[in-house]
Amino acid sequence: MPAVSIDLNMVRVTNDEFVKKAEACTPKLIETVVRPVAIVDIVKTEEIFPEVHKRDEIENLSSCHLAKGDKICLDFGDHQVGYVTLKLNSVGSPQDSPAFFRLKFGEIAKEMTEDSKDYDGWISRGWIQEEFIHIDVLPAELKLPRRYAFRYMEIEAIDTSLKWQMVVEDVYCTSVSSVRMEDVKPVESDDEIIRKLDRVSLRTLHNCMQSVFEDGPKRDRRLWLGDLRLQALANYETFHNMDLVKRCLYLFAGQTKDNGQVSACLFTEPKFIVDDTFLLDYSMFFGATLLDYYEASGDKDTLQDLSECAYRQIEIAGEQFDEKNLMKNGEGFWGFIDWTEGLNKQTAMQGVYIYCAKKVQKIAEILGDTEKAEELKKEAEEKTAAVRKYLLDEKTGCL
Repeated sequence: MPAVSIDLNMVRVTNDEFVKKAEACTPKLIETVVRPVAIVDIVKTEEIFPEVHKRDEIENLSSCHLAKGDKICLDFGDHQVGYVTLKLNSVGSPQDSPAFFRLKFGEIAKEMTEDSKDYDGWISRGWIQEEFIHIDVLPAELKLPRRYAFRYMEIEAIDTSLKWQMVVEDVYCTSVSSVRMEDVKPVESDDEIIRKLDRVSLRTLHNCMQSVFEDGPKRDRRLWLGDLRLQALANYETFHNMDLVKRCLYLFAGQTKDNGQVSACLFTEPKFIVDDTFLLDYSMFFGATLLDYYEASGDKDTLQDLSECAYRQIEIAGEQFDEKNLMKNGEGFWGFIDWTEGLNKQTAMQGVYIYCAKKVQKIAEILGDTEKAEELKKEAEEKTAAVRKYLLDEKTGCL
């Protein structure tokens, strides 16, 4: 099981001005009503992935009378992130028992062939997109309160009675995002695989761009600094939503640990609060992400505002070096780099430090802080020299 970070005694320090600037950049989410395009069967095969066969036209949905044990699967045609509404009714004799049914959502077809009872992992079962619902009186309109990330939706009648059946008269998803797919020009390529990769990549980023850049709209549905850096870089080449990046940067700087370190991730619901997870590589990437934002947007005011926070992350990381200018290999969940258990992260973390120190040096140069720029330049040079002296294998040329 991967390590986790828990610090219930952590002291959080809030910069109200930064939080206000972050809130001023909160996007109004764009809502799009999307209905399923087909009724399908998902069939297991000897291959890893199942086959999807069209069973019926979606116009015939209300003709599907669901008795005990019956199920239908709806294909929404593309990956959606949003809120589902169902309009339900009954046919046959008067409804003499509650409708009891299960809803199951899957991002890919393979999820629909798996049984949630078989799951035994360390990530919470609460993330599984499955609902068991009773409706006492039909007809009814059911607005599900949870947000789902899915393409396929299965409706299974667990029980009705011998006298009546359940009918789905209508179902739709109110999909949400802070950006529009239509605003990005698809990549021009003669290679169909490249075009498909571009389409899937854009859709993934689109669905992660909510009130913040979520690491994933299914889970964890929150803002992680390491994810933000990469998502922001992709955004600069596609959706060009500078305000969303700006909002995220101000949120990270808006509440820190009492030593000034930025958290690895944060929550915006039910209220804004940074997590008690601190990863040194993620903290260092704050400065690199800030510089990337400035280079894409030209927003020097934000660069100036958040420069001290960027400097502080390098200072904190600088405290982790020994007399040889090598970063000490920390204990527990001190840095991310990779999930591999037992991984020695020393060399990789040293590389992150050198990379980020150079990025933050450039921030200092842009702002005319020559003393800080020289300090950071010296830091990067000393740590690079230590890598060559102690970590480089001369025979292989590898670290």
